[in-house]
Amino acid sequence: MVFVKNKKGISPLIATILLVAFAVALGSVVYTYFLVISDGTSYNINSCSNYVSLEANKNVKGEYYYEFSGNQIVLNLLNRGTSKVVALNVVVEGSKDNLVLEKYSFSLNPGVSKKLRISYDQNVYGVIQRIIITPYYVRGGEETICTNSILEVYKRKT
Repeated sequence: MVFVKNKKGISPLIATILLVAFAVALGSVVYTYFLVISDGTSYNINSCSNYVSLEANKNVKGEYYYEFSGNQIVLNLLNRGTSKVVALNVVVEGSKDNLVLEKYSFSLNPGVSKKLRISYDQNVYGVIQRIIITPYYVRGGEETICTNSILEVYKRKT
């Protein structure tokens, strides 16, 4: 094998610049590819609170409250968002145990108020400590949970 002693390669600075340019170009191609296969739709996972915002009745102190009569919890919910609520995850924390309702069927249009009624046995679950409600809405044709719009209710109407 014959080596040529006077042949020069590219400088390390030029090589670094070329590698960075190649990486940026490759990143742009990959980004464009995934943007095209997702129909140009990009979602911000934190944006669901722009579409769904639940509120319950408030007392004079501005605290959310629920009503409890017989074996039924009643919450008057209001959707202040722009998307329809299609279901709810409801957790009622009791002093003995928790009542968990996953994907509980409940429809609530934007700007509309509606009563949510939940059967609750205090003998089984104990005294209500807290109610946690997480809404579902439709995004991209699929029901999606919105963990940024969780409603927590601690107070019982007195």
